[in-house]
Amino acid sequence: MRNLPAPQQALDQCLAQCARPHLGEGSVLLLDQPVAVGSRLLHRPIGAARATPYRIERIEADRAYLVPIDQPEAVWVKMAQTAPIPETVLVVDDDPLIRLLVCDSLEDEGFVTLCAASGDEALGLLQGGAEIDAVVSDIDMPGSTDGLALARWLTTQQPGLPVFLVSGRSAHELEGMPEGVTFLQKPHAMTSLPGAVRRALPDRPAHLKT
Repeated sequence: MRNLPAPQQALDQCLAQCARPHLGEGSVLLLDQPVAVGSRLLHRPIGAARATPYRIERIEADRAYLVPIDQPEAVWVKMAQTAPIPETVLVVDDDPLIRLLVCDSLEDEGFVTLCAASGDEALGLLQGGAEIDAVVSDIDMPGSTDGLALARWLTTQQPGLPVFLVSGRSAHELEGMPEGVTFLQKPHAMTSLPGAVRRALPDRPAHLKT
């Protein structure tokens, strides 16, 4: 959750899940970043169809006073710091050395990596339910799914997911680049990639435990 300097600014939203249907005095707000008065969060119990929006009305020491935006009752909850959950990046490249270098550079930035040696393998992982936050793929790979085909599938099936295509060719040499996909040219991509992925990802949310 971003640190908001004033409550009148646009409220920050996050989604938190927990087992209890309602927040109470024993609830604990786990934060991986600072919050401010005016921040907003959404509480959705596990299995529930809708979430309840809360606004942080007051902060005293390690407690936050949450006011339901569409309900009359408010509640105090405890606040505690927790380590951020690392994002997972799918790295797709048929060259094992380049794949290793890319994974190492992303892991040095704090990401978790999932590797695939081809577009076909990556597509199998994605269709199998692999949970990822971004994809970094080479373009020219053997098999029936190259990087461009993989990117087109992702923009259709998982719109909004950050996708990065890397190639030794220049952008004007490539045809059929999907809209919204970021292109990085080798060899400079190796140094700029971790920062580009970090900037493309949203702020990490806070979590509620009750």
